[in-house]
Amino acid sequence: MKLNTRFFFLTLFTQFLIAQITGIVTDKKSGEPILGVNVVAGEKGTFTNERGEFQLDVPRGIKLEFSHIGYQTQTIKAHTNMSVAMIEAVIMSKEIIVRAGLSDESLQKVASSVTVITGDHIRETGADHFQSLTEQIPNLNWAGGTSRPRYFQIRGIGERSHYFGEGPPNFSVGFVLDDMDLSGLGMVGLLYDIDQIEIFKGPQSSVYGPNAMAGLISLKSTDPTDHFEMRTSTSFGSDNHYGGSSVMNVHFMKN
Repeated sequence: MKLNTRFFFLTLFTQFLIAQITGIVTDKKSGEPILGVNVVAGEKGTFTNERGEFQLDVPRGIKLEFSHIGYQTQTIKAHTNMSVAMIEAVIMSKEIIVRAGLSDESLQKVASSVTVITGDHIRETGADHFQSLTEQIPNLNWAGGTSRPRYFQIRGIGERSHYFGEGPPNFSVGFVLDDMDLSGLGMVGLLYDIDQIEIFKGPQSSVYGPNAMAGLISLKSTDPTDHFEMRTSTSFGSDNHYGGSSVMNVHFMKN
């Protein structure tokens, strides 16, 4: 009997500790509900719905963490019928400089339509060739086969094939690697040691000539430094696949 009594009181005590916490999360400035706010308490968590509402079974008094992209993270003690007003956060980002134009210019000030892929993004995706990134770039397509080069099209303009008898090549999308014009040579786009990729959508003939009537793809490798460094990567796969890449930075002389 004593054992049953203890178990009964333990159950009541546990139910008293665990409570169903509900609430709503809104934007402090506009008062509008926020969808998709992360509400976390230890190993438990949930998201707010389209009405900004959430529900979580946690002990009373535990601290809940509210976080969302573009808002300041808040930590508040759990209680019933919570009302949380989130404050917008200022997100500071590194300025992106476009280098393939007539002069280096901030991406925000470039008049042309430009897509910029940074080296950090390349490393995050794990892509080892430019072809792996083409699906992420709006209005950029390519055509080709295993026995011939790739040809690019920007906004539908560009070469789709070039077989014998089709006349001289007339590439409409320029392809530049460290200011070297490689237009029409296929997809020379290994991304190892690439610092930035810029895709200009629209005529760039004033800078790069007739090969850039539809646009330009520019790859920029990592700038050298004043100290010695070396990076190497290897890859192995099925069908006896193996590969390797290496880059070395050596300081030869002072200017």
